[in-house]
Amino acid sequence: MPNYQQITEILKAGGVILYPTDTVWGIGCDATNPTAVARVFAIKQRSESKSLIILVSSIAMLQAQVKPGLEVKIGGNIAGLYYADSSNSDRTFTPGFHTGALFSLNFPTGLALETGLMLNTKGQAYEYKYKEGKEKQISELHYTYGYLEMPFYVGYKLKLRNVKLVWKAGPYVAAALWGNSREEWAYYKKDKLKDYKMIEAVYSKVDGRVDNLERIVEEFSK
Repeated sequence: MPNYQQITEILKAGGVILYPTDTVWGIGCDATNPTAVARVFAIKQRSESKSLIILVSSIAMLQAQVKPGLEVKIGGNIAGLYYADSSNSDRTFTPGFHTGALFSLNFPTGLALETGLMLNTKGQAYEYKYKEGKEKQISELHYTYGYLEMPFYVGYKLKLRNVKLVWKAGPYVAAALWGNSREEWAYYKKDKLKDYKMIEAVYSKVDGRVDNLERIVEEFSK
């Protein structure tokens, strides 16, 4: 007869046991003890990126292993928008920021489900050059957009010795809150500025109305 008290003490101490199954012998340990789980991986000579079977006595026991988490994020991003256009145009990525909170459900296997709300800004910069003879026109367009996003991520945490790597991927839904644009036109003749105009447009949906303000900040002709 197996000595269940001794088996329990071994498991509590982080040890590894052999137990019979319907086909072969299994190698087991306390699944909530990271050191013991690492020993099983080492004995089986198995990569930690591969999963192991976890045995539970009830749904409540399984639910106790799912740990909720809350993550507050703030950071920067670089974004751009590309589409088919003339070969005389140049586009550059523009900086933005994101902030918000994410709620997660973390499983013992390293998998995680995550969602929340994020405030995100993105934009693009565009420059168009046209030259014919001694005449030249340069147009610069700058766009910035603000979004409220709700992501739906599936993540995986992989521990490699003293380093923990986290991957996240998934779709998101977003609603536009505001946007603004700045457009500049400059006309040169014989390398001398002859005409210049800058227009700003603002779009806002926060207060339920749309402001499409065309403000000519500066315009002159020579």
